[in-house]
Amino acid sequence: MVDLNDLTDLDSPIEVPYEFEIDINALVTINHKITLKGISREEQKKIDEYPLDDEDYWRSNRNEQENLSEDLRRAANHLALVGLVTRFQHWLNRFVQELPSGTKANQLSGARGIDVLNKALGAGPVLETEFHELVYVRDSIIHHNSTTKEWEFQGKKRRVSPLFIGSQRTADTDDKYLEVSEQQLKDATGKVIQQLKWYYEQLRVKKP
Repeated sequence: MVDLNDLTDLDSPIEVPYEFEIDINALVTINHKITLKGISREEQKKIDEYPLDDEDYWRSNRNEQENLSEDLRRAANHLALVGLVTRFQHWLNRFVQELPSGTKANQLSGARGIDVLNKALGAGPVLETEFHELVYVRDSIIHHNSTTKEWEFQGKKRRVSPLFIGSQRTADTDDKYLEVSEQQLKDATGKVIQQLKWYYEQLRVKKP
């Protein structure tokens, strides 16, 4: 129950979340947090099960479990970024369909929806290149086994930004690990929502 004593500033507007905020929070942010909590819980459970009478054995198993958990967290971050970019593209296409007649386009892959919306509505608050970088990371995760090496798509060279390349190398190749940190994921989510809010407001202004 709401404590009426806490309602000290009734004149202040209450910010209602946008539909796309609710969508991204439910399908990306909350699921990601639940997954990370589950990984930590399982990690601690396994460590607690190791016998303490042999310190070397306990330490060896603990290190192995911690390494496994870090791999799982890395995978969870990757999947969350894939989900974020996918929902971003969904909403970009929704907004493209709201553009005035003559400026609409069919379903757009990658971050092309940004190009279309920026031409019609003006550049948003976040640089296009930042979203293209997220798309390249998403493509690397889905189509290229999280490689950080350069690849070609539709005749154009693509490579993930150095910001998403870890310091460690993969075990079987000379390729470095693709690395998406929790902070990078949080920052990317904030920028996606910021950009979508801007497009939404611009579309409302342009509607008769």
